[in-house]
Amino acid sequence: MSNEIQQYAAAGRLSAVNLEALWLLPEDERPEGVKKIIQAKKVGPGRKLKRMPKRRFRPRKTKEQISQLAGVLLNANINGLPPRLLAWAAGYIPDKDIKRDIREYRPEFELESCPELPFDMDDDS
Repeated sequence: MSNEIQQYAAAGRLSAVNLEALWLLPEDERPEGVKKIIQAKKVGPGRKLKRMPKRRFRPRKTKEQISQLAGVLLNANINGLPPRLLAWAAGYIPDKDIKRDIREYRPEFELESCPELPFDMDDDS
């Protein structure tokens, strides 16, 4: 966020929800968004801004949905790593097994070179 927006936030003129809404805007539209938010706060409650970005959260897939997709892949003769990754995401396969599978799938790839991993590299793999 720009220095101007940070100053408004530090002064208490922008809430966390306001900052999140501004973050969703393209960077060149954020100053205009700040002006609209501050103007709306001056007008008072009850007035809504036109075209404020809505929070968009995609619902997470359930364990059942993940398992069903793994079944679809297997029925489509897509074997190997993709359905095993889905089984790992659903909690059916331990970390050490999926790390072994990744190494077997791409032996030349160094898993440790990834900056962020969804599992600990120190455990038994």
